[in-house]
Amino acid sequence: MADHTGDIGQAAAPKKRARQLWKHTTVRRHIHPVLKSALAEMAPGLERCMYCGDNQGTDIDHFEPVHINPLRTFDWNNHLLACSLCNSHLKRDLFPLADDGTALLIDPSSEDPAAHLHLSLAASEYIDLTDRGDATIKVFGLNRKILVRGRLNAYRITRYC
Repeated sequence: MADHTGDIGQAAAPKKRARQLWKHTTVRRHIHPVLKSALAEMAPGLERCMYCGDNQGTDIDHFEPVHINPLRTFDWNNHLLACSLCNSHLKRDLFPLADDGTALLIDPSSEDPAAHLHLSLAASEYIDLTDRGDATIKVFGLNRKILVRGRLNAYRITRYC
């Protein structure tokens, strides 16, 4: 993967080169499966989305999108297992930044979300504790109806066990 990063760094159009390499047949055949397998081992539960934790993780997400930082396209620390809803439909290329330029989204692989989010069990909704928690809830729709309903059902069932 380091060779690909070097290739991107030397390209006249790094964003275009990063996208070409990531989508190249050889990369899809040899790098994606190994990467996805390693990420699945780290995902909560069994191959669950590292953002919502609800759906099966089917996609490799670039936490910091390729269009923002193409040099991180093949950076192990920039990859997360995500469901297609969180990755392709909700987050897409969104990557909100604070006024100082730092990421507002929580990276669940390198920090504890509990510092930014609180799950109200009775309401089954996430409450933001910080601006980063707020951005993460909004971008990934962590309080979308189906998730709240599922959490509420789990809470009701386990409350009496």
